Amino acid sequence: MDALIVPLLFVYSNLVWAFAIYFGLWHSFNHALVMLRYLRSKEHAVSFGWFFKESFVFSLLSYLGLLFVYNLLNAYGNEELLVSLLFVVIAVLTLPHMLVVEKLYSWWDKK
Repeated sequence: MDALIVPLLFVYSNLVWAFAIYFGLWHSFNHALVMLRYLRSKEHAVSFGWFFKESFVFSLLSYLGLLFVYNLLNAYGNEELLVSLLFVVIAVLTLPHMLVVEKLYSWWDKK
């Protein structure tokens, strides 16, 4: 499904909106489902509402940060800089994201 949606998204929409929609909605939603499935397999009674509530502040901070960067770079009219910055942000966030998820899984495994 990703192989169909992602190219269409990036071809038919603004790069920033495509990035926000893919990572902010599509990837986040799928990742939440994977985490919920994992937690339920460990016999924890968790729901999507619980997950949303627990992650709301972090999600809000991320969206506000992206909005700030978008508005800052949009004010200077430099889309190439924005694209470069988004790839840097992805690279910088990927490793901590993987470490946090791995830590979460190992923490839940011990319970």
